[in-house]
Amino acid sequence: MDWLSGIFVYLIVWWTALFMVLPLWVKRNDGSVEGSDPGAPQHPYIWRKILTTTILAAVIWVIIDVLIVMEVISFYAIADTMFSHDMGIPPTAGE
Repeated sequence: MDWLSGIFVYLIVWWTALFMVLPLWVKRNDGSVEGSDPGAPQHPYIWRKILTTTILAAVIWVIIDVLIVMEVISFYAIADTMFSHDMGIPPTAGE
């Protein structure tokens, strides 16, 4: 995968991983602070979550990159199949 595709794949993986990590380490506020939402966390641990997200996304990105380099996943084959399906053209040989 070229560097631009790699950046886009990493960004998509990073944001997906962030939404998986956000619920971790959440302790609800006991409501003792007047005017605060009862569902608001006592301490959000944002930097811990960003670091965890970055590491998790890097590991997942390396796995995806290895699968692409080994040609287990091919963006070109996926795009060709989608194009053939949309245009009603039979898929190319080897699929």
